[in-house]
Formats: sequence, structure tokens, C-alpha cells
Amino acid sequence: MSQPGNSRVNSRLWLFAGIGAVIGAIAGFLMGAPLTIAFAILGFTLGMGLGWILPVADSSAADSAAEDRPDPTDNS
Repeated sequence: MSQPGNSRVNSRLWLFAGIGAVIGAIAGFLMGAPLTIAFAILGFTLGMGLGWILPVADSSAADSAAEDRPDPTDNS
């Protein structure tokens, strides 16, 4: 099984999908009330796709970059 830390299905993906669904629902409602659910589903899938495509920030890379910098209080 895969490690939970390496999974691309994370809270950021669900956040993008939720925002896409809300924007889609608003756009569908403005175009006509019967289109609200269809546009919400479309926005959800587009948001999930966008969240999947965008690169995930690797926290270990940021930690290793911070280790390379000298400590300002280090006098040696």
C-alpha cells in the first residue's frame, strides 16, 4: 500500500474541488436554475482536475533548504 504522506488526494485537492463546485453552482444558478446542479458537478470535476494537475509543494525540500542556511546566531 502507498504511504499516506505520498498521496496526492489530500485536503488541498478537496478544497479546489469544493471551490469549483461553489463557483459552478453560482454560475449555473445565474444562467438558469435548472443548470445549478449540472454546473456544480462540472465545477467540482474541474476543480479536482486542477488540484490534481498543480504541483504539490514538498515540505521536505523546504526543510532541507532551511538546513543549508547558516544560523544567524552561530558565530563559528
